[in-house]
Formats: sequence, C-alpha cells, structure tokens
Amino acid sequence: MRVVEIFDSISGEGPHAGGLSTFIRLAGCNLRCAWCDTPYALSFGAGEEMDAQAVLRRTACRHVTLTGGEPLAAPDAVPLVEELLRVGHEVEVETNGSFDIAPLVALKGCSVTMDWKMPSSGCPSGSMRPANLSILRPCDCLKLVLARGDLPEVWGVLEAVRPETRVYLSPVFGKIDPAEIVELMRAMADAGRDMDSVRLQLQMHKIVWGPERRGV
Repeated sequence: MRVVEIFDSISGEGPHAGGLSTFIRLAGCNLRCAWCDTPYALSFGAGEEMDAQAVLRRTACRHVTLTGGEPLAAPDAVPLVEELLRVGHEVEVETNGSFDIAPLVALKGCSVTMDWKMPSSGCPSGSMRPANLSILRPCDCLKLVLARGDLPEVWGVLEAVRPETRVYLSPVFGKIDPAEIVELMRAMADAGRDMDSVRLQLQMHKIVWGPERRGV
C-alpha cells in the first residue's frame, strides 16, 4: 500500500478527540471535496510503498487512526486493520462513505468514523452508499461537515441512522459560525428529535496548531 505519512498526535475530532493516536494516512481518494484539508494525499501515487509489517513497526500508540485520502480505496486496507487488531491495537477508520463498510463493521476492536458528504462538498450525491448509514453501530460515528447551505439537509441524513449511532456536526473550518449549528440542534430538539447522540464538533487539531500544519 502507499502511505503518505505516519505520525503520533492527539485525535482532533470524533469520539477519541483529545486522546493520543498513531495516524496512518494512505494515499489516494476517489472523491474531490471542495473543502478537503489533505490535498497532498489525494493522488494514488503519493507517499511511499510500504507493507503491513513496515507500518506496524512505526505504530506506537495503542489507538490507531487509519485515514487518507480514502483508506478503503486501498485493497490492503482491511488486511492492515486486521493485522493491527491482531497485535493489540484499537483501530478507528476514517472513511468517506462511498465504499462498503461492512467488512470493518464485522471486526471487533475496529470502529468506523464515516464522513458523509453534504452538498457543500461538491461531491455527486450518488457517490455515497446509503446502506452504510443503517449498519453503523453504537461504537461507530457519523460525521457531517457543514457549511451554511447544508443545514436543511441534516434532518434527512439523521433519519437514516440508528438513534444510538453517534453523530458529530462539524463546521467547515472558517466558513460557518458554529453557533448556527447549535441553533439547528436546538430546533431539532424542539421538533422532538432525540439529540442525545448528536454533538457539535470543532476540529481540535486546527485550533491547537492552525489549519495548515501537517503531521500533527
């Protein structure tokens, strides 16, 4: 597989936010989001060729975040997850929702953070796999990256996930006031939607180090 970078840092978002993790960023993505913050990982030719054992030798933290690019675009991604689990790591896979996540959902010790693309991403609506929404477990989470025009779409997406699935509403960095998302959450609660599993999420790593810094 081609690996763009491996580094240890805190998770900046999701259920492990603030905790240490080894990040393994695989090369290549099948989508081109307007607000992508890792354009250097989009090419399938980026990074260096590594096998699973070479990756494991550079994996220091118990918690591992497999990301991209789009990690599931790599044929060796699931075998890498299986090997990481075998040697005792917890693995969180960050995926864009366009690939079948069922092989990951079947793995004990692996959690899925699915970044469902909203209209502001510029990705075609047919890029996503709706079946993925219904198989997310309580240990998994759904991430919606939101600009102002996306807010009316949130209602419909949440109807497709189980009530116990954790949902993180994340503002496009610098493009929307997070308070607008809080107002949406209040409106949904007032309309009777159970909001216990829904959270506002700010990208902690961008607040700590700034939006342009890599390897943090």
